[in-house]
Amino acid sequence: MGRRPSLAYPEIAIFDDLRRTAEECPRKVAILVPDGPQVTYAELDGASDRIAAGLHRRGVGVGDVVGVSLGNVPEFAMTYYGVLKAGAIVSPMNPLFRADEVVARLHDCGAHVWVLAPEIAAATLDEVRARVAGLREAIVAGSPAWADLLATPGAAPAPGLRPREDVAVLPYSSGTTGLPKGVMLTHFNIASNVRQSIVARGLSDDDILLNHLPLYHIYGMTVLMAMPFARGLTTILMPRFDPGLVLAHIGRYRPTRYYTVPPAILALVRHAAIGQTDCRSLRTITAAAAPLPLVLAEEFEAKTAVPVTMGYGLTETSPTTHVHPDEAPRPGTCGTPISDTDQRIVDPETGRDLPPGEAGELLIKGPQVMRGFWGHAEATAEVLRDGWLHTGDIGFVDPDGYLTVVDRKKDMIKYKAYPVAPFELEEVLMKHPAVADCAVVGAAGPDGFEVPKGYVVLRPGARADGGELMAFVAGRVAPYKKVRAVEFVREIPRSPSGKILRRVLKERAV
Repeated sequence: MGRRPSLAYPEIAIFDDLRRTAEECPRKVAILVPDGPQVTYAELDGASDRIAAGLHRRGVGVGDVVGVSLGNVPEFAMTYYGVLKAGAIVSPMNPLFRADEVVARLHDCGAHVWVLAPEIAAATLDEVRARVAGLREAIVAGSPAWADLLATPGAAPAPGLRPREDVAVLPYSSGTTGLPKGVMLTHFNIASNVRQSIVARGLSDDDILLNHLPLYHIYGMTVLMAMPFARGLTTILMPRFDPGLVLAHIGRYRPTRYYTVPPAILALVRHAAIGQTDCRSLRTITAAAAPLPLVLAEEFEAKTAVPVTMGYGLTETSPTTHVHPDEAPRPGTCGTPISDTDQRIVDPETGRDLPPGEAGELLIKGPQVMRGFWGHAEATAEVLRDGWLHTGDIGFVDPDGYLTVVDRKKDMIKYKAYPVAPFELEEVLMKHPAVADCAVVGAAGPDGFEVPKGYVVLRPGARADGGELMAFVAGRVAPYKKVRAVEFVREIPRSPSGKILRRVLKERAV
């Protein structure tokens, strides 16, 4: 597989893509909510213009931060583009955040305005207002203040942005270590990644996307919103993931693209309706944000005749860096770098470049790489060196450039100085017929050394004991990699993007 062709990256604001699409196809549906509203491109562009004008009248301008706590509703897209058109920065937050989490986030990013969902207002608004002195206004979607914002006459202001320098979106990520930090993504970062993704994914005019991924997460925000809106596509927007509804919507709306996360694939494979649903309208299914066990992808394809491939990306890369070429997918890998994206695999200790097939830390360079961490110069200098982003992920590439991610550097288990990748053991456990889901973390062993411990969810009606599962793994890996303890649980704790919350399991192990 050769290097993908280089692309041109105009220095534009993210909202310029929406404006262009609204001019070219004003009546086309941008957002379709099943059994709910439909929003055309003209309506979306107009609503975001009025929100921008309303924010401008409230003193919001270039460099200001607006916190956004909205779920998968059309109002999220309207607010996102409205904030950007005002020249300000969108800092998205999980609508499930409690008051302490919201207060910490608003303090850290310095937001003066907060746009939030009604259900959040009922639970936390008064407390947040009392504790965040710099918060000038909280606008609840659907409230009189929201209606006033949407009714503001006039067009959006011309903020005079510098796309390469001005931050557009400030999502939060833990980076390679530590507490979550604001990731400064510029207009140029995201606009570039949109163009890279459209070409790499081969989007067509007739593509329809199905989305249940949270729009407040960079995966949903760029891949399921900014990208299709720049291409003029329709997105079927689900408020949350429900495997039965996903299958029903595939049958009803015939989407052609489905971008998701591995836990969703697991839930779909286990759902009773999977065999009765015609999924052949789907040209591609891509799972990202967490490792996808190959056995799970194979089981899904066997039941639907639709292949599932993995992609790769990070919040710090806007997010996409790797996808599979349509003409040459390679199961079990994350694909190859998209246009103008370079990768290196280096020894984490020495920084020495490693040959194909040898695992080390993944480094990325490209126009989509973040400007840095908000207010964390030292952390920025640690991960951005000579233009290369040190991802903290451990992986290897084959001679054709296909990437396989083994695990997070910080999640690697050290058993008597031997490195053990949790995902490798999880993939083995998933092959056992009784296992529905699992996670492996490092736990203290009887001799004081860290050992791999498995947390396992059994399939309904299945039976297995810890000894059986440990023997199953031991027969398939090197002796030092063996799982040395198993605990059965009801569910594996995961983030909204599907990543295993290993910290929670490690605390449980302690």
